[in-house]
Amino acid sequence: MNILLINADQLRHDSLGYRGLRPVKTPNIDALAAESLVYENAFTPLPVCSPARQALLSGRRPDYFGAQWNYDFMPTPELDPAICWPQALSSTDRRLGYVGRFHVSAMHKPAAFGFHDFVDMHSYNAEIKERFPDAQYSGGWLGCKSPIPLEYSRTHWQAKRASELLGLYTASDKPWLLWVDFEEPHLPCRPRNPFRTCTSLRI
Repeated sequence: MNILLINADQLRHDSLGYRGLRPVKTPNIDALAAESLVYENAFTPLPVCSPARQALLSGRRPDYFGAQWNYDFMPTPELDPAICWPQALSSTDRRLGYVGRFHVSAMHKPAAFGFHDFVDMHSYNAEIKERFPDAQYSGGWLGCKSPIPLEYSRTHWQAKRASELLGLYTASDKPWLLWVDFEEPHLPCRPRNPFRTCTSLRI
C-alpha cells in the first residue's frame, strides 16, 4: 500500500467546499473527500504548528513529550524519532519522502525520523531570490498581494516537487510514503490573482 499524506497548515474545516458551511469552492479537495473516509469530529491535539506536527508524527499527545509550544519560539523537549511511526516504516522496503517545511525538531533532520528524501523550502527561497531579486513583501503578519507570478508560488513549487518524487517512486516496484506539508494558508496570506480577486477559492 502506498501512502500520500497532504497537510495544509491552518486550514479550517469550514473552509472546505464539501462541508457546505461557507460559499467556498474547493473542487479538488472535494473530489478527494468523495473518495475518502471523512472524519466529522476530528480535531487537533494542540492548535500550535510544531506540537501538532509532532503529534501527527508520533501518534502521541503533545503533553506526552512535553511540547506545548513551537520549539523555535521557546525551548521545548525534543521529540524522539524512535517513537515515530515513519521510523518503523523506514526499516521496511518502503521509500519515504517529505516535501515542505519540516517544523518538527531543532536537533533532528527528517532522515532521523526515517525519511529518505527531503525537499525543504530553503531550495524554493533560493530559487525565488535568484529569479525575482527585487520582489518585496509588505503587510507584515496580515500579508499582501504576492509580488511573484502564480506559477512560482510556494504551493505550486511544492506540488511540482512532490509530483517529481511520485514519478520516481511509481517507476519502481517498491511501496512508498510521501508527506507533502503545505504551509499555506497559514498567515501571512500572500495571494495572487486570480485568487486575490475572486470570491471563491478553487483548490
